[in-house]
Amino acid sequence: LHTHLPILEPASIQEAKDYTARAFELSEIYNLPVIVNAPSKLCHNIGSLRLGNLPNVFPVKGRFERNPERYINLFAGSVANHRRAMEAVKRLQGETPSLGLNRVLPGSGRTGFISSGINYLYLLEALSLLGIADAPILKITMSYPLNPDEIASFTKHLDRVYVVEDLEGFVEFQAKRLLYDAGIRVPIIGKEVFPAHGELDVDLIAERLSEELRTPLPKRTTRAIKLSNELTGDLPPRQGAFCTGCPHRATLYSIVKATDRNTIFAGDIGCYTLSCLPPFRAFDWVTCMNCGVGIAQGMLQKIEGENVIAYVGDSTFFHSGIPGLINAVQQNASLVLIILDNKWVAMTGHQPSPTTDIALDGTRMHPVDIKGLLKSIGVSYVRTIKPFNIKASMAAIKEAIRVGKGVRVIIAEEECALQYGRRVARTPVEYEVYYQIDEGRCQKCNECYIELGCPAIRKEETTGGWRYYIEEATCLRCGACHDLCLNSAILRTEIRRTAGMESL
Repeated sequence: LHTHLPILEPASIQEAKDYTARAFELSEIYNLPVIVNAPSKLCHNIGSLRLGNLPNVFPVKGRFERNPERYINLFAGSVANHRRAMEAVKRLQGETPSLGLNRVLPGSGRTGFISSGINYLYLLEALSLLGIADAPILKITMSYPLNPDEIASFTKHLDRVYVVEDLEGFVEFQAKRLLYDAGIRVPIIGKEVFPAHGELDVDLIAERLSEELRTPLPKRTTRAIKLSNELTGDLPPRQGAFCTGCPHRATLYSIVKATDRNTIFAGDIGCYTLSCLPPFRAFDWVTCMNCGVGIAQGMLQKIEGENVIAYVGDSTFFHSGIPGLINAVQQNASLVLIILDNKWVAMTGHQPSPTTDIALDGTRMHPVDIKGLLKSIGVSYVRTIKPFNIKASMAAIKEAIRVGKGVRVIIAEEECALQYGRRVARTPVEYEVYYQIDEGRCQKCNECYIELGCPAIRKEETTGGWRYYIEEATCLRCGACHDLCLNSAILRTEIRRTAGMESL
């Protein structure tokens, strides 16, 4: 509320696309930034999408128009801009009904519902489960600012209204305030029923409304919930894991083996955040981007005799990691920083990072030299490792810890396996590599299966007992298992291409 920025809340993939375009339109009309609030459950989803047509006039080039009253937010100018923003929001609030964003699903019932975003769809399904078909529902698309007339018109003939929304009662608070000012005393019920933490879902909404409305859930639903609870205890837990062939898996394996976990692990945001999970458990905190080096420096003011290893990915490093590292150098902080450079912004969709050197189509790019950058800000100890070379990586990490003073940086440099695989599929390499486990040599020491935790290494029962094997369709040929095997039980086969093989 304190930002006074309009907020649009899409309920579906189609709405996410449509309201993004609408947000730009509203921003131009009202001269305000507009937020499109898409929750994680909507972002991590798939569905049909109709793109529609682009505008007939789509300006590509433009020119800068000097406007100091708007762009220089100092002194009286900031006060004037604040006033203009408040006036624009007030204008938008008054014109909201004409925009056609919020809509009412009419019903003859005396209990109404207000919801927004994906929770609106959850609410519809929950009411269907409860057999409630006559409830009036106000679907909120613009959750700020709410129009007082829309809220009053919807609620004035109802006995009570439930607001179904995630987290704190954002819509609920606005609705209560607007109705109070309008002299309407309809009970607005929200966070008394629905939790202010976590995300809502169909089951939770149906369960809470069943209790509130004294409407029992159908037997098929209660039986499904009972069976689900019973089976949950018997099913193996499913947790996040690094992709097959991910260089971060090899780097974390080397860190754990080099330190025996006898160190403090300063975590950060990225794919490598998964190292807080088994089998590595090599994260002691993670809160935000650059929290690794940042928090580590504060901790070093108090601890004695303990080593600190901080992580940061190449993308996070360039986004917000450099200032923290400069401070660590200036203060001569005693820590090891491992930069996990996989050449892409892998966690959010494989956008190029400043270190991307080859595009998917094979085009050479102009990457930033991390080592040169580190030297320029005063880091004197810089080493580069190749994560899939396990033994050399472990030795480099042990050596950095042994030095014991000042900032020491190790760059774990290896391209994201997914992007590498996509490029190779377009332009095949000169040779192919395959790995297999020799059952005669394998001592079943679990180093590759449990300690490394590679998803391509499988366990199966045979007539002669159980064995480990490498699933060829899953293996991305990174070679980490081959390098770490103490018994030389993982064999490497190389098949080189010759003239004419491309057509096979």
